Amino acid sequence: MRLTLPEGWALLRMSLHDPLLPLNVEGNAKGDCQVLLNRVAQLLASFDQLDLSMLEK
Repeated sequence: MRLTLPEGWALLRMSLHDPLLPLNVEGNAKGDCQVLLNRVAQLLASFDQLDLSMLEK
């Protein structure tokens, strides 16, 4: 899943070797990565089988 937002972009994909979903985030300015992480967390919050604890750090 790729998100392109005014603050930058985020890419969530399946890992080829591990049961993980790597998330890459790039912000346009300082602080934008946190904004993007918050938006991704909001989108994924309804999937109760996902462990989103890494997004809370």
